[in-house]
Amino acid sequence: MGIPMQGKSAPRIALIEDDESLALLLSYNLDAMGYAVEWTAHGAEALKRLLSDPPALVVLDWVMPGLSGIEILRQIRQNAHTRTLPVLMLTARTDREDRRRAHELGVDAFMAKPFAVGDLISRLQHLLSSG
Repeated sequence: MGIPMQGKSAPRIALIEDDESLALLLSYNLDAMGYAVEWTAHGAEALKRLLSDPPALVVLDWVMPGLSGIEILRQIRQNAHTRTLPVLMLTARTDREDRRRAHELGVDAFMAKPFAVGDLISRLQHLLSSG
């Protein structure tokens, strides 16, 4: 699953997910790996936070109340302060057209629900180390 970070300041990960049980599961596991997780369950609030204080990485659900994840992604890529922010889309929307649309808008990684937590952490670590 990866090695917890030792002696480093914790990279902040914005977790934008409206499923509370999934958010708690991910927060627990990421926290155990040494990441600082900031969870937001509402799209518009999440975008406001992202633009005012960008994290190291974003885990983004597609279907969100208030503002969809795909619209949040579009706005992240249009803003000069967040344009290069690594974004992993974690969604139940998995057809080819959805993947194409997300990649056209600049998502860095796309994972389908359900997923293995270890796979998600590996992808996050890769995105953070290559950024």
